[in-house]
Amino acid sequence: MMKMIKPLCLVALLIASVVAVTPPITKQEIVAVNQTKILETFFLATNGPSGWGRRYAGWGTPSPVCTWKGVTCNEKDKVVSIELQQVSDMKGPIPAGVLGSLGSLKSFGIIGSSLQGPSRATSSTT
Repeated sequence: MMKMIKPLCLVALLIASVVAVTPPITKQEIVAVNQTKILETFFLATNGPSGWGRRYAGWGTPSPVCTWKGVTCNEKDKVVSIELQQVSDMKGPIPAGVLGSLGSLKSFGIIGSSLQGPSRATSSTT
């Protein structure tokens, strides 16, 4: 029994040391994760993986959303604009509340799509 306690103590000590040196998550990192999840939801709901997303670099990848083609961010790395053109294979409903969850979004422009649904931001579809 005594031999089993020593390895368990070492494991507990190792876990405690890893937790102690892990830096706290910043507000900017939380914003980045949330924006990524929001745009991934939009991407998946609008035929992104098998359609338009293949022509728009960054979409559907782990790269920061501010580097995705058609996405513009402000100096605080918050998405302020989404402009996508020639996306005739973009279709389906825009999931309710998804784009409205991007608190800094000022412009949402989609040209040549078959999207449907509400958007908090100004949108243009043709």
